[in-house]
Amino acid sequence: MKHGKTNDENGLNTAKNELTKAYNYLAEIPQWTS
Repeated sequence: MKHGKTNDENGLNTAKNELTKAYNYLAEIPQWTS
């Protein structure tokens, strides 16, 4: 393991953030349609 953040680690964190945003977005959709 390299010290510090690798590009792969930064990419995974970005992907996790995007997935969290998408999940929250999808979680709100049922409220729109009710």
